[in-house]
Amino acid sequence: EPLCESPEELDFLMGCLQAEMDHREWKYLEMRPIRWNLNRRGERAGFRPLKTYVLRRLDLRPSVDDMFRRLHESHQRRIQSAEHSGLVVECGQSEKLLINFYRLMALAQQRHQLPLQSFEWFRNLGDCLGESLEIRVVSRAEVSIAAGILLRFRDTVVGKYSCSDARYDNLGAASYL
Repeated sequence: EPLCESPEELDFLMGCLQAEMDHREWKYLEMRPIRWNLNRRGERAGFRPLKTYVLRRLDLRPSVDDMFRRLHESHQRRIQSAEHSGLVVECGQSEKLLINFYRLMALAQQRHQLPLQSFEWFRNLGDCLGESLEIRVVSRAEVSIAAGILLRFRDTVVGKYSCSDARYDNLGAASYL
């Protein structure tokens, strides 16, 4: 569903965002709209595109087999290779999954020379979002090699965080995840 149905609604939204920024003395605001671009009022208020993001959508209504058949051959091969490699996926919100996810996230952030959120940040995220958050960890012989956090809202699932141990990239764990 679009956030704004008409230019007037978008105009109103941009005005509200500008007022909130002024009130809270925010220096910037990041939006990632799916179906609309900034209008003239947004541009006049100083909102401007800074980056372009990619949104990937996957229709989850078909069966798993149908979705698999629709994947590109290279992705099919990676998933099949991962299945034959003895990879196991665990899903949930346990402390063990969170610890394994965080260890992999720390490796990935270090590899990319990026700062890492605190462990408490991710724990708090789970506490606040409850059942809407799911941690997935891919392991082989009880060694965690890839992980991700999914967020759910109604019929939408968003992969928010993902990470892996680069030493195991040849196993196709990210595709399997």
